[in-house]
Amino acid sequence: MRLVNMTCPNCGAQLQIDADRSQVFCEHCGTKLLVQDDVHHIHYDNAEESGYLFEKGRQRAIEEAEKRRRQDAYNQQQRYTPPPPPPQPRAQQQPRKSRIWLWILGWLFIFPVPVTILMTRRRNISPIVKYGVIIVAWLLYASIAANS
Repeated sequence: MRLVNMTCPNCGAQLQIDADRSQVFCEHCGTKLLVQDDVHHIHYDNAEESGYLFEKGRQRAIEEAEKRRRQDAYNQQQRYTPPPPPPQPRAQQQPRKSRIWLWILGWLFIFPVPVTILMTRRRNISPIVKYGVIIVAWLLYASIAANS
């Protein structure tokens, strides 16, 4: 059995009633009183100070989280990258192989072929001029290859 202190709204007398009951009669004036279960009055000692400390702690936690976020962002920007290795001295580098002979073969055997094909397909040029240009082009390419 739990007793609750209550004041009679009719006569103002202090009453001690059983909280488990739904209705009570005032001992002084006989007024019928209803006991409501959903209303509880809780008395907190130092409630204002507790609220102040809670809010202060909440703000401090927000500041620490922001500081940690800024530090993480700074650390990502300043992430260490090692410098590139120094270049090797000229003597240690392997010499490049000369591939000029591939260029000469390409000019001799690949480039004259499309020119020859294009010239033979031309219909508005006489055959003597057409084949003369092809022969001159091949001789020119051969002389260039011989001089290289």
